[in-house]
Amino acid sequence: MWTIARHQLLSGFRNAKYIFLAALVILSFIANAFVYSEKYQQNYQDWRDSIHNNTNMLEEYSYSLQQLVNYEQIAVKPPSAIAFLADGGESMLPNSLSSVNAFIYLNPERFSRGNKILPVIGSLDWAFIVGTLMTLLAVLISYNVICGEKRDGTLRMILAQQVSRCKVFLGKYLGILFVLLITFFVGAIINILILVFYNALPLTENIIITIGWAVLLSVLCLSAILLTGMAVSSLARRPAVALVLLMIGWVLFVVAVPGIGRLIAEQSIEVRSPFDLENELELLLREVEDEIPTEGKVWNGDPFGENIPLRGEWRRRQTTAIQNIDNESNSEKILQAELNNNISFISPMGMLGTALQALSGTGVTGFNLLLRTARRYQQQLYSFTVERDRTDNESPHLIYYSFGYDRGVISTKPVEVSAVPRWHNLWQEGGLPIEQSWPVLQLILLIACNLQMALFAFIALARYDPR
Repeated sequence: MWTIARHQLLSGFRNAKYIFLAALVILSFIANAFVYSEKYQQNYQDWRDSIHNNTNMLEEYSYSLQQLVNYEQIAVKPPSAIAFLADGGESMLPNSLSSVNAFIYLNPERFSRGNKILPVIGSLDWAFIVGTLMTLLAVLISYNVICGEKRDGTLRMILAQQVSRCKVFLGKYLGILFVLLITFFVGAIINILILVFYNALPLTENIIITIGWAVLLSVLCLSAILLTGMAVSSLARRPAVALVLLMIGWVLFVVAVPGIGRLIAEQSIEVRSPFDLENELELLLREVEDEIPTEGKVWNGDPFGENIPLRGEWRRRQTTAIQNIDNESNSEKILQAELNNNISFISPMGMLGTALQALSGTGVTGFNLLLRTARRYQQQLYSFTVERDRTDNESPHLIYYSFGYDRGVISTKPVEVSAVPRWHNLWQEGGLPIEQSWPVLQLILLIACNLQMALFAFIALARYDPR
């Protein structure tokens, strides 16, 4: 078995197609490191600037708890230090909310420098390098691994020497896998070293574990494509036929499936237009207003007035209606994107891409994290407001969003800014969320895909009759 593996390994290194694509893969890893490190440093500085500006504004409003908790902060998601694994379209997705306070979190938008009308090209992240370039490499060095030796009579000679088919299968599989892994690890190690050198990758324990997950998932993806190539090679009679079949499958999974998934998602889940959402919100606010007696809509400047509790109920319903419409709009977009990702699960490349986005906190995962973290932060601010307001005996203790009009319904005493919950404390170093999840489902599916393709490839080889 090891003799066959060594022979396959040396044969792979002498393959001109391998040499060209391996060089392209390693250069892509290097380019990814340089491009990403510069982009990360810029985005990190922008994030630090947003924290500084937000602190200044909180200090400006800290003369009154009433003003502080109603101040609409701009909450910016920190750049992920491991977005080099999967960009996920981060340059186009919202990474901030422009209106976050103790009562509401609204308006996802893009907070970044740069020219937004400049055409965006694909990112040379690990998802692209492994899922496109290296899977193509796996196809090109595996398509004739069996059928080529059938044609040349080499396989017949090996089996005539009483070498078991299991050893032939494992030897060829391990030999080609080693070729792929050597290329992958050389590129990945250079990539990580450059990122560390330019201070774009803090090597915290959690980030090291995350990169370990990415490596494992990448190896499983390459292994699945390699086993698919061996299966087709075992079934085909001529290498040219095996190559054509594998290239059709590769193009289908890499190019066609993402496009089809997007089309199905857009047709299956409707995302309402801003005009429709505005009309729905207007109707909801009108219904809420009609349900409140006239005296509850009047502000006479007295926070202790008899009508103020009723007015507070009106404001709370308004806030809930606005938040619900915004949540529904965001949920529609997330469901559409998640459906697109789920459709991509039919290919190992798609599973790898969604898994790396989950690890990096980019793409739809990153947008979802932004909203979930904003919700947690809003709840922290609200709890802080309630607790601090209780300590003021001069407050009417009517905690609601004043919309800039109702003064004094919350304590008007000053607040120490250092005691106020801060948005950036909900993120780990490196821009990862406090509650990070792992792509266990993709891991299980990739393992299952490998086992299935290994069985299929071995059965195809076992059916070969050397006579």
